[in-house]
Amino acid sequence: QVLCARLRQVWQTQSLSSSTADARIRVGVYQLAKRHGIRDAHGTIIDLKITHQELAEMVGTSRETVTRVLTRLREQGIIEIDQRRITLLNAKALLQSTEVAES
Repeated sequence: QVLCARLRQVWQTQSLSSSTADARIRVGVYQLAKRHGIRDAHGTIIDLKITHQELAEMVGTSRETVTRVLTRLREQGIIEIDQRRITLLNAKALLQSTEVAES
């Protein structure tokens, strides 16, 4: 299982390297929700305080780009951000425009 999980991560990373920054950020948020998410009636709270810089480093883009994309996602009602905690409100909408399917 561990080997399969690591291979899947490598495959996703390679697939994402040719994706747009927007798609990489969306998938990064989705993966954080899967790994660190706590579901409640409102959505999935990512139980991890993460800075825009840390998310940028995780997905290979700039902090400014992460800020723009997260602002747009918040305006679209896909996520909420409160004190560096992200709540994913709509996973389907988050992944809708990405080139990488859910895994």
